[in-house]
Amino acid sequence: MRESRSLGQWFFRLVSTVLLVLAASLSPSPQASAPAAPSIVYFPQTGHHVSEPFLSFWLQHGGIRIFGYPVSEP
Repeated sequence: MRESRSLGQWFFRLVSTVLLVLAASLSPSPQASAPAAPSIVYFPQTGHHVSEPFLSFWLQHGGIRIFGYPVSEP
C-alpha cells in the first residue's frame, strides 16, 4: 500500500512539473520594446548637448526650429 502511495505521489509530481514547464513554454514571451529615446543629444555644430528634463521640453516645443542650437550647458 505504501509503495503505491509513493508511486502515486511521484507520478503527481512528475505530471505537475511537466504541466508547469509546458505552461511556461506556451506563455507569450515578452516583446522587445522600442529603443529608448536618448536622454542626451550632442550637437557638434556648437559642441554642446541638451539633456533631460530640458530635452523633452525642447523637442516638444519646436527644437532647433524654435530654439536653435544649444549654445551653453544646462
